[in-house]
Amino acid sequence: MELAQEEEDGLMCSVQRGDAGAFDALATRLRTRLASRIGAIVRDPGASDDVLQETLLRIWTHASQWDRRAPVQAWAARVATNLAINHLRSVRRRREDPLAYGGPDLTAGSCASPHTHAEATDEHRRIRDLMSELPRGKRQVLAMACEDMSVREIAERLALPEGTVKSRLHHARRWLAARWDIRENEGKDMR
Repeated sequence: MELAQEEEDGLMCSVQRGDAGAFDALATRLRTRLASRIGAIVRDPGASDDVLQETLLRIWTHASQWDRRAPVQAWAARVATNLAINHLRSVRRRREDPLAYGGPDLTAGSCASPHTHAEATDEHRRIRDLMSELPRGKRQVLAMACEDMSVREIAERLALPEGTVKSRLHHARRWLAARWDIRENEGKDMR
């Protein structure tokens, strides 16, 4: 067992020097153990796979943070555990804080009458106007999410970490919901 640990630590030293082949070999060795740990925490196969990929990416991009005091396996397990817990927190926040701005249903065929259609069109314009006030990065992420792109797809397209995409999306939605409420209340005060 100690020989395996020494081999993994040696591979990680090579990863720290940018050796992609060593990373592939290390990822192959760690994958099953990390998947098991993540699966026990997340308990959703699809999400577990995403967290595993994020863990392996983090090991590659943050290899310099491994300081050799602990075996690489322990360090990688800690990275996996932290990302799995962050995933659960994110899921819980999304359930507790949905974008409930009370806005329109803008799906095709959702308007029952010309009056309803006019209201929806006006609300759609107001949403576009609000979105235009967002900082570019948050506006871009929110627009892509509105096109039903996943966090992973957005991250890949913009060459950003998934965590950054999630953060920008979260803050954009909160900002949009708050501004929507403010404008709705301003409109009521004027009536």
